[in-house]
Amino acid sequence: MAPNKQQAAKISKQKIEEIWRIWPLLEKEVEKANFGKDYVDIFFKNGSRLSIVGALDSDRGIRTHATLIDEARDQDGDAINEIVLP
Repeated sequence: MAPNKQQAAKISKQKIEEIWRIWPLLEKEVEKANFGKDYVDIFFKNGSRLSIVGALDSDRGIRTHATLIDEARDQDGDAINEIVLP
């Protein structure tokens, strides 16, 4: 989770491309990768999906198996409790 979607997408794209340079075989496990201005979606061949989002009201209802909250100390606790965790 990042303060806004644009920042989350930018940082995520950079890190994912760095990981692929270090471990090129990992990229071969990707079925499809979509990098947009304010989103990142990576679909893996095994059916898994990695989506990068910010904590916005529009993200309510997204179901996940795991959530990573980056820089949690800087996040709005109410937003985390009301949008991300339910």
